[in-house]
Amino acid sequence: MLNSALLDADCLHKLYLRGLLIWLASYRLYRPRWTAEILDETIRSIVRRFPSDQVKIDSHIRSMAARFPEAEIVGYQHLVGTLDCLDPEDEHVLAAAIVGRVGSLVTFNLKDFPNDTQKLYGFEVTHPDDFLMNLADRNPEVFLDATSKWCAGYQSPALSAQDLSRAMRQLGCPNFAKYLLFEGEAILSRIED
Repeated sequence: MLNSALLDADCLHKLYLRGLLIWLASYRLYRPRWTAEILDETIRSIVRRFPSDQVKIDSHIRSMAARFPEAEIVGYQHLVGTLDCLDPEDEHVLAAAIVGRVGSLVTFNLKDFPNDTQKLYGFEVTHPDDFLMNLADRNPEVFLDATSKWCAGYQSPALSAQDLSRAMRQLGCPNFAKYLLFEGEAILSRIED
């Protein structure tokens, strides 16, 4: 059975990270999970930066969700307000992870969740950088193949491993950025095949 991961809105609103995470899920490297509330938060966050693209953004996120209909977690609302999140606005994310019985909750906001989450609820709160590296370690050949094909899909403008590395470093995923530089030749050779 595939490990499932709840993707927080702070991961999904970043274009390259969202694209890569969804692409890796299509290669069955993990099973993505989210809630309607997380998707709505993602849309609001992107629209704040690109207000003129609201219809396109909404359509894109809804299309992404339609590709993974089993990803949506429901029935978690009864836990909201009963958990120990430092930021009460993150309670819905923790509640969904509990109800969805995920393996990981992938978020940049590690500090907002209780320190003993894994012991209490049986899953890890994982930074996206660590999550990507865990996927690479678990199945390196498929991960490298998937990442290469994802990079190759960017044509206008083209996206090299170095470009993606730079973007991932700026997004806060330095270890994955180093991995891309280290594997850059392998990615490039797969793109050119």
